[in-house]
Amino acid sequence: MDAELVSLVSDIVVGLCVVVVAVVAFFGLRTWRKELTGKAQFEVARNMMLLGLKLDADFQWVRHPLTSSRESAGRQRKENESADESRVLDEWYAKWERLRPLIENLQKLQGAGWEAEVVLDEESSKCQKLLRFLDGAMQNSHRL
Repeated sequence: MDAELVSLVSDIVVGLCVVVVAVVAFFGLRTWRKELTGKAQFEVARNMMLLGLKLDADFQWVRHPLTSSRESAGRQRKENESADESRVLDEWYAKWERLRPLIENLQKLQGAGWEAEVVLDEESSKCQKLLRFLDGAMQNSHRL
């Protein structure tokens, strides 16, 4: 009888240990999933913030009113280009070259916005709509 009782108690203890380990594993995996999700959300938000700050700096540079002759040094010049025509084309070329990194960074930010739309909540979709509008405005700005 004692052997049966010890065996029964042993089986109950082993069964309880299995249940306790399963519960601990479940909560551990749930916590790990939350941690990974939180890290992903943080990284996406951080990346969007950094790209936004870079876009702001690029935008300030594009809007800077003065250009230098160094900015238009890479422009191909026509043979019979007058000084006035050269000055206007140099200015246009310098402004266009300033605009290129801004457009590239806006496209990167738009890509990060798509990632944010997947990883973050629906508030990021409002941001994504704004980025699409800005991208369209930037693409059309050089035509003016």
